Amino acid sequence: MALPTLDALRGCGLDLHLLGKPWIHSLLSAYPARLTSLAPTKFQQCQQWRAFKEKHVILLNNNFFDALCARLTGKAICAYPGSSRQCLLSVSLAKPELVIHEVEYNWRLGQCAQRAWLPEKSWPEAIPARLDLPLLESVKISADDIIQQYQLGDGYWILCPTATGTSKDGLSKAWPNWRELHQELMKRGTPCVVCPGPGEEDYCLEHLPEAIQIQGLDLLTYAGLIQKAQGVIANDTGPMHLAAALNTPVFGIFGATDPNRTGPWGGVSIGEKAQWPQVSDVLQQAGIRSKT
Repeated sequence: MALPTLDALRGCGLDLHLLGKPWIHSLLSAYPARLTSLAPTKFQQCQQWRAFKEKHVILLNNNFFDALCARLTGKAICAYPGSSRQCLLSVSLAKPELVIHEVEYNWRLGQCAQRAWLPEKSWPEAIPARLDLPLLESVKISADDIIQQYQLGDGYWILCPTATGTSKDGLSKAWPNWRELHQELMKRGTPCVVCPGPGEEDYCLEHLPEAIQIQGLDLLTYAGLIQKAQGVIANDTGPMHLAAALNTPVFGIFGATDPNRTGPWGGVSIGEKAQWPQVSDVLQQAGIRSKT
């Protein structure tokens, strides 16, 4: 959900150095930026920050330790002042009082940095309506091999029934009606694929026992499979945002979290906080009809 901000910063003529979790090397392997994964220990992270030659930092997280390391190593920091880190920041932006989408949340911060450090550069007037995550050609070839191996054709849908963690209210992010949805999809002749991550296999078999199960995919091949899908139906999770970033038609199911903040950018949110949608709502929004 930071892609529009990163693209806008690159449009200001910046060569970006992105620091993130280890999967950054897979997910952004085709993105034109230098990539570094965060070291596993705090001591090693301090060493990382000291080795970085860049003098300006935009923190798109609320982590206090990152701000402290950046400050102690002489960086100028632009960030929201959460986690009691206001005194560490060179440029700060007050958090919005109203709920806004995470894409806009990041966008405002990038614009704040541009105004402070690059006033001679122009910032785009509006956030792009869709995200644009590039993939390597080798990823698309790997996805084609999976499609051929499982004889999926070009009309398959990907279902994402798992959800890691809970909402701030302690509610599960997993919609309870996946089995019923898949039964309705089978009646309509819609081929459905499930790609469980490590430890998710049993859950997927329990809730979608008759779907095509593709296990053991690496993140990039999964992304390639998502890009070639007819559509994706998902809980409020990473695969939902990945589908949105790849411009695949995506339908996010909400009931525990707020779609106004984390809905699929450019996709469709179904349901709302504290009110799960019905199966009929999902079928209608996704436009899935019987083939007979």
